[in-house]
Amino acid sequence: MKNNKGNLKIFLKARKIVAEDLYGWQPPTDLEKEYFDFIMKCRNSSDSESILEGLRILNKYASKSVKPKNRIEVPVERKDRPHPGFNAICDELEKLEFLLPSESSFIKFKNRETAEFLAGKWFEKYCAMVFKNLFPQLPIFHGEMFITGQTKNEFDLVFLKDSKIFIGEVKASHLSEDSPKHSPIIYKLDSLKNSVGGKSSQACLISLDEVTKDIKDRCETNKIFCIDKVLGRVDILEKQIKEWLKK
Repeated sequence: MKNNKGNLKIFLKARKIVAEDLYGWQPPTDLEKEYFDFIMKCRNSSDSESILEGLRILNKYASKSVKPKNRIEVPVERKDRPHPGFNAICDELEKLEFLLPSESSFIKFKNRETAEFLAGKWFEKYCAMVFKNLFPQLPIFHGEMFITGQTKNEFDLVFLKDSKIFIGEVKASHLSEDSPKHSPIIYKLDSLKNSVGGKSSQACLISLDEVTKDIKDRCETNKIFCIDKVLGRVDILEKQIKEWLKK
């Protein structure tokens, strides 16, 4: 089956799934690529951990900017202000003009779209770029789909390959057994995999951070491919993506 939006919608409609809001992932801008290069460059373990923690802090304030009042300028808690990873990321973002100059007690985003990008969409777009670099002829989509009798589900990555449908959930935030998000994510992927294609579908969780053994075990039980701990390790991400697509 040729991989395009029309055939993907037909594939889904045959399984009683409505997919009105499907979008192809657009190539990143040059400035976005610069941000990717800064975040994903290889570092020693202590520097990588500092950047990860800095990303968690940035995600918190970017999310506050987007919800609920769409504020461009958000106050920064005193405990977060001296964090070296957070400050290094903010310095880079100011150079790229994704953040605007402000007092140290505030973080000021260029606009709502930039805040959404920095709240986690950047890693989704980064992963889509890696897929496209590996498989240039493979259209990668994202969007919302409605499974009959269920609520809407958002797909970060979805595409057809060799008459199979591949579904990817991409997470820049930290996932652990204690995280309230981890169980719904695995349940969602398992449910979507079964509803969308059954044996003709493959699902994958891609995490910027390392996930716990319990989550990996749960993924294995539900036959969900898991790629984690990819910060600064694009070669590992590429290798694992190739392995997943062989399934």
